Amino acid sequence: MIPKFRAWDEKHNEMIRVISVNFDEKFIRGLTEVENNLDIESSYNFEDIELLQATGLKDMNGVEIFEGDVLEIPVAIDTEKLNGEVVFEDGVFGIKDVLYGWGFEIGLVPLIEIILAKKVIIVGNKFEHPHLLKE
Repeated sequence: MIPKFRAWDEKHNEMIRVISVNFDEKFIRGLTEVENNLDIESSYNFEDIELLQATGLKDMNGVEIFEGDVLEIPVAIDTEKLNGEVVFEDGVFGIKDVLYGWGFEIGLVPLIEIILAKKVIIVGNKFEHPHLLKE
């Protein structure tokens, strides 16, 4: 499977749809949306963006989950919900620390375990919606 990516451009405060990655030259080609659903193609150096990989998993609505996404995770017999950021650490996509005490161990919980146990949905990402991760 060829990995999918998207990228966050901090300078312009926008998410970029990545169409190609050149790891040797350290740049991407990407599309950004402008008015009237038109896309502009541009090149971005790795130093100017944060490259985010798709996890290969989807939320309960069938939306693909990427690094940096914020997931709403039902806990406490599905009456309470927690938000957790998707991270890639030690070769695993997961949610770190927020689920301890809700049937998961402390530390990084693999995303596949969470998805198999809970009906998660993407509620945003850490760049455009940082308030979702505040307690």
